[in-house]
Amino acid sequence: MGIGAVLNIVLIWMQDMEIHVHLILGAVLAAILGAVIFLIAELDNPFRGEAAVGPDSIERVYRTVMNPAATTIPSEAAISQPR
Repeated sequence: MGIGAVLNIVLIWMQDMEIHVHLILGAVLAAILGAVIFLIAELDNPFRGEAAVGPDSIERVYRTVMNPAATTIPSEAAISQPR
């Protein structure tokens, strides 16, 4: 992640622009990098905090995946009979 930030800063620095354009691009880049770092830190522990994932949701998904609803399979007799 640090390498990408350095590369972006170098690419912005290499462009021939006025100073206010550099400041705007640098501010946008810093905001995006800050948001990415913040989201990585916040979503690192999804089971803690106010917006945590509770065990009820995980149990429901587990029950759905491990015990799928019974599907009806047509019998061989129904398949072999012409319509």
